[in-house]
Amino acid sequence: MEEALSLYLGQPWGLIAWGVINVVFSIIAGTLGYLSRTCSSESPVLFNSNRMLIEAGSSGFVGLLVLMMCSVSNLGGAATGLCVGFFGWVGAPATIVVLEKFVFRLIGIVKHESTKSD
Repeated sequence: MEEALSLYLGQPWGLIAWGVINVVFSIIAGTLGYLSRTCSSESPVLFNSNRMLIEAGSSGFVGLLVLMMCSVSNLGGAATGLCVGFFGWVGAPATIVVLEKFVFRLIGIVKHESTKSD
């Protein structure tokens, strides 16, 4: 599969198509994640179509960022799909926390954790 994927990505349209496939996958995962969280909530939660669209859109955005992260990390197609789908499912806020740490480490920014002394 990896050989077929690298041949596919070698085409001029291949990289764009790969990005679109992963973003759509992330949007689907984000929408399903939102619906799952809404349905399994202990308190009665009303379905909100506007909220679902926001969740889907933000999942698509972080899916694109995760795709770029996987590219920088030289992950293969299956691992990239797994990451894109997983982070789409958990949603944008949780994904941004992970991406922030990755990007800071990538560009050499050291973030010191504050310690509380009692």
